[in-house]
Amino acid sequence: MGNAVSTTQAAPSARERGATAAIIRMAERHLDEGTMKDSAALAYYDAIALFQNDEDVDAQLRALDSLSYSVGVFHSDYTRAAEMARVWG
Repeated sequence: MGNAVSTTQAAPSARERGATAAIIRMAERHLDEGTMKDSAALAYYDAIALFQNDEDVDAQLRALDSLSYSVGVFHSDYTRAAEMARVWG
């Protein structure tokens, strides 16, 4: 078993957990907006599940997906969330 690759990631820091929670809350606030509400909700619930499993990077990305479906990538909350997640574009 000498060449086994570990897929275990370090636990997210308290700062990362706080940022993830804030991004998810932003997504939650906008669930009832836009024309792609079902897609926004699905991405939001994926983000919650990922967050509960300490998969913060993926949770942030799914919450950003939710925001993009609900308010779009040019909305100030999407921009703020992307900055918090350090995602550009």
